[in-house]
Amino acid sequence: MRAAPIRHEVLTELMPDHEIRAYPAVLSTESEAQRWARAGAPHGALVVADYQVSPRGKGGLPWEIPAEGAGFSIIVRRKYLEHEEGRLYMAAVTALADTGARPSIAWPDRVYQGERELGATTVFSEVALLQIVWAVVSFMLLDTGEATEHSIAELTGRLDERLAQDAAALLSDYEPMLAETGKEVEAHLVPMGPTGRRIAGTAEGVDIDGSLRIKTTGGGVAAARPQHVALLEVSP
Repeated sequence: MRAAPIRHEVLTELMPDHEIRAYPAVLSTESEAQRWARAGAPHGALVVADYQVSPRGKGGLPWEIPAEGAGFSIIVRRKYLEHEEGRLYMAAVTALADTGARPSIAWPDRVYQGERELGATTVFSEVALLQIVWAVVSFMLLDTGEATEHSIAELTGRLDERLAQDAAALLSDYEPMLAETGKEVEAHLVPMGPTGRRIAGTAEGVDIDGSLRIKTTGGGVAAARPQHVALLEVSP
């Protein structure tokens, strides 16, 4: 539970163009946002909560949101093809990086400032006829201090800016912050398990659709899409 409740009236004042739903407690803001999106919520609609019973991030892994942090979800209605879901990850994690000083991105979903983690993001997309009808972008901020509402409003604004950006320009801003470039990695694809597929090799960079380029031990290059990767292991 948060140390202090998120003030709905302050968020409304800071974000007059966004529809906002604030709750004392929910299962997760992502699940609430999904229900709202299916009911027709507009682009930019925001769900916040002081406490989430079961917040989950990339690959369904649980998030631990501290009392000094915050978790929230934003509904996105933009025209993307199904295979372009990785661009949503790029926009979201770059928006999160925009809020830090000299940040680094741990592909595909986490942002660090030095050794300190600032937060993480995850994306859920509703797809029909090979197009993304709507998506829910969720964020976990690990420490917002006393400016929680301002942090949420700033990050939401940054996300709007990054979603509006040309794909090539977004990649140009994103790639220099990527922490894995040149490192040995192993991507565990969905579904995980003893027989699950893995891609191992050296990370070379990111493609315009958000895929991580991995030079495999056989000399080829494989592309791991963020929406298909449950876990990325990085060698020290």
